[in-house]
Amino acid sequence: MSEVESVLCAICSKPEKDPSKVIECLYCYKSEHFKCRNLAGEAIRKLRKQPFYCSLECRNLHAATSKSNDEESRVLKELRTVLTEIRETKSELTEVRNTVKEIEKSQDFVSTKLDGILSEIQELKVNQNKMKKDVFTLQSDQRKIEETVSNLELEVDRINRLALSTNAVILGVPFKANENLNQLVGLIASAVGYDLPPNAMTDCKRLISKENADNGKNKTIPIRVVFASEKLKEELFEKKKAHGQLLLSAIGYESTIARKIILRDDLTSYGINLLKTAREKQAEVDFKYIWPGRNGVILAKKSDGSKIEVVRCQNDLSKLERSTNKRQLDISSGSSGSPSTPHGYPAAKR
Repeated sequence: MSEVESVLCAICSKPEKDPSKVIECLYCYKSEHFKCRNLAGEAIRKLRKQPFYCSLECRNLHAATSKSNDEESRVLKELRTVLTEIRETKSELTEVRNTVKEIEKSQDFVSTKLDGILSEIQELKVNQNKMKKDVFTLQSDQRKIEETVSNLELEVDRINRLALSTNAVILGVPFKANENLNQLVGLIASAVGYDLPPNAMTDCKRLISKENADNGKNKTIPIRVVFASEKLKEELFEKKKAHGQLLLSAIGYESTIARKIILRDDLTSYGINLLKTAREKQAEVDFKYIWPGRNGVILAKKSDGSKIEVVRCQNDLSKLERSTNKRQLDISSGSSGSPSTPHGYPAAKR
């Protein structure tokens, strides 16, 4: 049976294996000893019965996120109403056109009621033009609503990314039995010329449990690192950027291929879904590389030598798709065909 995983108290920085002695923040997931908060007995029972936030900032961020979700639902409901009106308008327009065709087929009616019919047709044309204008206006309003929804999603994502500002994810390092992840991160930092200070990390773990790792030598399971401050994380990222490509061999791992170690930000659920959608559309937009960048953006390149496209939201991805469909590029005369990394990132940039 595996050992119970301990949590780290955010106040005294000591690990605690007994969950009954700590309480976890509903927003940032930091744990704190009841003893460190000077709580006991009935005060602990009362605290457990209500949502717990470790700070006023976490309470406000959680409230702001809930408010944004409510506003997003309201906007989406309005968008569905507009779409229903557009469909009804198109149906009415089709009925008008069918009526005009039936009138034109009726020769007897045309001969006896020509003046009236011409007047009615003229009126129908005026109404048709008006309907077209109305449809255009509705489509314009729909685009504005979509833009508003996109902006709301980005604002919610920005708030969620604040909670992950001290998080980093390390890719490309195989799982080892009895590994010391804190020591491993220290080796990676040293390899790029950065000496992590003591207590630089508050948490460090694989993103799935050891029991599910299959104990394979070449099993690469992402590592999530929570730094004590955003400054420490950014300094490590700057050192990695200045160092350039970092291979497994630099930290003492033997590998039959030149596998690279990759550092990136911890993604929010919005960022994960955006990356997943981009990769699902990768073949459609004919892009060779799609990978997560900094500050929640997704980056894409058609080939090794082409410029990097930035995708911040679903609208950006749709624009990229439309732009690619218009160009209809000949992929047979395109890129040089150099191999990609195991995670689909451009070799030149990592």
